[in-house]
Amino acid sequence: MKAYNAAPDGQTPWWLPARAWSRSHTDAYRDPRIIADIARRLRGEEAYATEPVEPLPGVVVVDEGSESVMGE
Repeated sequence: MKAYNAAPDGQTPWWLPARAWSRSHTDAYRDPRIIADIARRLRGEEAYATEPVEPLPGVVVVDEGSESVMGE
């Protein structure tokens, strides 16, 4: 997936490390890190995930709609 397609325009996507061969997109609904963050937000508590969002390691966004992977 391209980083520039992972979030609305002007926003940086939230990235979580995943194990090799995991189905990170289809299993996101049961990831305990995501569930805990959503639960805290719904209870009015401070979220675990906060701004500023870190960019995806190894990806440099050149301009909107364009990206470059370091080492290529």
